[in-house]
Amino acid sequence: MSLSPPVKGVPKVAAAPKEAAAPKAPKAPKEPKAPKEPKVRAPRLDYGFRNGATLKLTGKETKYTGQRQEWFETFKAFSGKPVEEWIASRAGVKNGNGTIQSPRGWLRFYVSDGSVELVGGTVPTPKPKKVVADPQAEAGTPA
Repeated sequence: MSLSPPVKGVPKVAAAPKEAAAPKAPKAPKEPKAPKEPKVRAPRLDYGFRNGATLKLTGKETKYTGQRQEWFETFKAFSGKPVEEWIASRAGVKNGNGTIQSPRGWLRFYVSDGSVELVGGTVPTPKPKKVVADPQAEAGTPA
């Protein structure tokens, strides 16, 4: 049974034969684009992490639930102690999915939230950036 509407007295029209396409001219090569300058990114917000800093609870009223409450409870036990002790005690702690969580991420959250403060300490020295040498120059091949 055909689902198309009935058509009476209209003959079917055959498709017109396609003509052979004329050969296309080869495209001219595009000029290479100028290299883009790298984006200048703003530095990460400094939340005050210092080596040897001590943890201090600010006394701000907190309304944390779930994992946030569990992690905040660990700060209460380490209030007045060096931040490295807290990080060492929380290293390797897994979340509900079984992935290891970084304690510094939680520290950053509570410091930026204002419920924990880092007092004292020394500024960590930045790691020197690696300089990538030209591989052709090392191999002794002319450029």
